[in-house]
Amino acid sequence: MKEKLSSRPGWWLPRVVLAGGCLTGLLNGGCEWKTTKDDYDYTPPPGKGVLVVDNLTASDLDVYADGRHQRQVDAGDDEGMELEPRQYSIVLIESDGWRKWTGDVDVLEGRLTILQVRPAQQAEEYDVSITFD
Repeated sequence: MKEKLSSRPGWWLPRVVLAGGCLTGLLNGGCEWKTTKDDYDYTPPPGKGVLVVDNLTASDLDVYADGRHQRQVDAGDDEGMELEPRQYSIVLIESDGWRKWTGDVDVLEGRLTILQVRPAQQAEEYDVSITFD
């Protein structure tokens, strides 16, 4: 049986933190979304690509590529991972293991593959947009 969101202790805390961060950003001149590789400080080495996970959530994320833990990306931060160019099965899991996302992602040689991660409408999932730069 699926657990109701409101029955989880502290279910509201990440939402309050995220709302407070957005309000602070708006009061300080608005939010600046990263849209090009110039906004990300990563340069792929020769023969490799970089998978960038831009964590726009209020929780830390664990990043897995083909079942191997790559790193943890702190809330509100981005991290780049140098990988061989090919398709990977990517899994993003909230640090407490509650919210998740899975998908097949192409890493291209000499390019950035950017995953922008946001909370989804469904409490158990993330909304992930994938772009290349």
